[in-house]
Amino acid sequence: FQTLRFCDLSNNAIQNDASDLLKNIPPNIEQFLASNNQMHGNLPASLNSLSKLSQFDMSSNALSGSLPGFADSILSLQQLDLSNQTNGLTGTIPEDLWRFQSLKILNLAGNKLGGSIPPAIGNMAVLEVLDLSNNLVKTSIPSELGMLVGTLKRLGLANNTLSGVIPSQIGQLQGAAVLLNGNLFHNSSIAPLSLCLEREVKYFDLVNDTTLCPIERNALSDFYGSAKGAEWTDGSLWLDEYASCCDWKGVTCENNQVTQLNLTNNGLSGKLSDSIGHLTFIEVMDLSDNDIKGSIPTEIGLLSELTYLRLSYNAFTGAAPEGLGELTQMKLLQLQSNRITEVPNIPELDESKYDTSTFVTDCGVPSA
Repeated sequence: FQTLRFCDLSNNAIQNDASDLLKNIPPNIEQFLASNNQMHGNLPASLNSLSKLSQFDMSSNALSGSLPGFADSILSLQQLDLSNQTNGLTGTIPEDLWRFQSLKILNLAGNKLGGSIPPAIGNMAVLEVLDLSNNLVKTSIPSELGMLVGTLKRLGLANNTLSGVIPSQIGQLQGAAVLLNGNLFHNSSIAPLSLCLEREVKYFDLVNDTTLCPIERNALSDFYGSAKGAEWTDGSLWLDEYASCCDWKGVTCENNQVTQLNLTNNGLSGKLSDSIGHLTFIEVMDLSDNDIKGSIPTEIGLLSELTYLRLSYNAFTGAAPEGLGELTQMKLLQLQSNRITEVPNIPELDESKYDTSTFVTDCGVPSA
């Protein structure tokens, strides 16, 4: 018995007090699995003596009490799963968990743990899974969790009472699934742009939350990439992690909705992204005097509020979208000095509103 290294008691109907069961556990045990039972009571301090333990799984039982401080003695622990206790572990998350430098899986979900997330968890060099979801954890997410980049595959913090600003470092957790649903972030600010765009992370469960990840900000970010924004003459605040897109260079908003996009003569190139179709409240779009290539996306026909459209002096090619003829609010349209081959029938335009021609396009195709 003293040489036992692996013990699996999972999926039985064991109803013992955990302290009674574990106080006689063999000292050389390396893997102890006892999930999906009905064990109750507290975890004993005697766990400190299990210096060779690498996996400890007592998930889905009825444990209660606080977590024992055993991080100093069980340095070989790689997997700790105490999730989903019907009675619920209480107290706070121990500050010294970072001492588990071999720990790959830390799952404490489905308990009644409170307090804050210890920032030092960011020092756990090989941690792959951190799941603290469905607890009572509060305050803000520590930015130090971003130090887990390169190793962390799952960050589960859903259904707590976390608040404050979501750190931009969370958006840099390359390849990780980030679960933050069911908290209080709506009371603070929008989520970092990199997280909403899932640039680095594999999955973000609030990506479709339009309060935290505004659709227009996402659309303009895509527009920036397609039009080679890094090369623009002035791209002030574009792609800032937290700035409202209403503060980006050339963007004007009313009631937090984009109504104007004016980037004339600003060094735009590349292509015009079809994501502009999400700017459903836009009235004025002036991208003239740039070097945008390719065709005008058909999604421009979705912009039913558009009254002023200048795409002149670019390098657009092909036929203009048929949807332009359905934009009944249009008052000014300029497409000249491109390589546009065909233009649909356009509703009558009001020449009295602007001092310039209200409808200008090229006649035919320029010669090569």
